[in-house]
Amino acid sequence: MQAPHLTDLRDLVRSRLIPGFTGLTEIEADARDWAEDVGEPPDAAVVEVRRLWDERADAQQRWTEDGDYARLRAAFDELDADGVLARMNFSCCTRCATQAIDGERTPEPDRDDWYKFREWAYVYFHEQDAERLADEDAVLYLGYSAFRPHPTLPDSLLDAMSEGDVDAEHTAYERTETLLAEQIVGVLNRHGLDVAWSGSRHDRIGIRIVRWRKPLPHSAIS
Repeated sequence: MQAPHLTDLRDLVRSRLIPGFTGLTEIEADARDWAEDVGEPPDAAVVEVRRLWDERADAQQRWTEDGDYARLRAAFDELDADGVLARMNFSCCTRCATQAIDGERTPEPDRDDWYKFREWAYVYFHEQDAERLADEDAVLYLGYSAFRPHPTLPDSLLDAMSEGDVDAEHTAYERTETLLAEQIVGVLNRHGLDVAWSGSRHDRIGIRIVRWRKPLPHSAIS
């Protein structure tokens, strides 16, 4: 395998390995497709995948602290307990994630409310975001929004919105997303993550990743 192509293959494999969400079989399939596209032997590409997989697996045996993945996992668990649906590596991109996230909610048909689900909002990062975890000085960006108005909004605002007041609807939407983002940032900070957010609901929340350290999925090499 030619050196330039080998570098490209390693970059591809690292973008799957380091995030830790992709199994060995899927990475091997990606490598075979890549090899066929560039005219390299697929079997040689698979050999390199397995070498890099073993290298990552050996490295994780030497990890002495949990890293940013465990901190984010704990933060997401806390948010989920508070009714904020939290998903990692969810869907391929922002558009697909926002289209699919409704189906992830937990139905609660017996609620004494017009809204019949446990989760009132959501936060996530998608597959393309996850791939960037392999970059040096990686920043992981979180998308977020709400399924319903924030629970703390005043009844007067909600009543005006339900009566068709467009300004009230805009205000409720803006306050809801801002309060949600502030809640997410607060939880992330409490769990020791390095967070960057502009304060605007129009911007995603960034997490500066120092050591991601998500264990590889369990996969046996035959």
